[in-house]
Amino acid sequence: MTPEALAQITLFVSSVSSATVLPGSSEAVFAVLLIKGHPWLSCLIVASIGNWIGGMTSYGIGRLGRWSWIEKLGVKEAQVRALHQRLERWGSLAGLLAWLPVIGDGIMIALGFFRVRLVPVALFTFFGRLIRYGAVAYLTLLVNG
Repeated sequence: MTPEALAQITLFVSSVSSATVLPGSSEAVFAVLLIKGHPWLSCLIVASIGNWIGGMTSYGIGRLGRWSWIEKLGVKEAQVRALHQRLERWGSLAGLLAWLPVIGDGIMIALGFFRVRLVPVALFTFFGRLIRYGAVAYLTLLVNG
């Protein structure tokens, strides 16, 4: 396996796990790879897709609608219900903000639990994560150019 392939796999795994309740900092892995000269576009695509898959996993757990599973992930029922009012106003657009620390998992679980349409959620979630990693890439390359 080439060093580039290993780096991309590491970034992908980090990005997936960082988008779940598992600990991780995919931004750090992403930035280090950019600083070390790995192609920014392939890193951007891999990180965005990996993080999107992790987020959509949370959506899927919510869609199954079992409180016992949701609570095992550390998300409280009250947190999900509180999001319901906001989701009625924002709908699938909330996926744009699902990358945010602390509340992102709750947003994705709530989107799934309350059956917000899958395709728009998936698209907005992907674009939100793409914008996030794009901003990290821009700032990393600007500072370390």
